[in-house]
Amino acid sequence: IIGDNRFDGVASEVQRLAESHHISLDANAAWKIRISDEQNDRWLASSTQSYSRNEYWLSVSVDVYFSHEATEYLPIKLKREALFQDNADKLNSKFGENKLIIQELRKQLAEEILQQLSYIAANPPDCNCDEN
Repeated sequence: IIGDNRFDGVASEVQRLAESHHISLDANAAWKIRISDEQNDRWLASSTQSYSRNEYWLSVSVDVYFSHEATEYLPIKLKREALFQDNADKLNSKFGENKLIIQELRKQLAEEILQQLSYIAANPPDCNCDEN
């Protein structure tokens, strides 16, 4: 994993997941993963008349770039979403729940990134790339 944000969010989940599956992460590996800055969004899905209990969509998205030696493939845009019910009366407990949902979305993205890398490494595309 390369890039400025290799220790944050989704990138750290990719590292943790790779280590748990005994996948070696080596700075000199032929295949490299670059993950863009993570985007977190939240928007209103529905609300009640009292506005004390609203539902929100939470979203985590990244662009993932795979490269092999001098070839960097075009980015793959990945996004995961989840519905979150907010409750103004339970604000403190809901903040922790919000963090747990974001963490779960990061884990799902990390799994998808490693699956995509496995597939692309076994079946590299012929022309979906930028030559350096």
